[in-house]
Amino acid sequence: MLNSKPVAWKESGKPFLKEGHQINSAEILFPKIEDEMIEEQISKLGNTETPIEKKQNELISYDDFMKTKLKVAEILSAEKVVVVANLQPAKLMGEESNGMILAVDKEAGGLQVLIVDDSVKNGTRVK
Repeated sequence: MLNSKPVAWKESGKPFLKEGHQINSAEILFPKIEDEMIEEQISKLGNTETPIEKKQNELISYDDFMKTKLKVAEILSAEKVVVVANLQPAKLMGEESNGMILAVDKEAGGLQVLIVDDSVKNGTRVK
């Protein structure tokens, strides 16, 4: 498209076209790939997870987690611990953390771990 002779690598960066040089018409180097073509190729890979599902399953950072607004409600009985399971691993107090147990500060000091009763199966998503 430059309408010029090839340039040696050692000459790259040096001016080699003079003012007023006529270049050829621009051409499309690569064809545009339409979204439908991309989806078709993804489906051939056997991936059943859609891009939307994949995005929903992405890990979030600790900073993103700190943006959540979880609120306290009255708990009549408790057994199982609630865990934030999609945090990126992070070093906390020198240890690698792969999840977060939810707890609150008690008025008398210390922490109280949030738990759920036995009627809730492990792995149930908290909404």
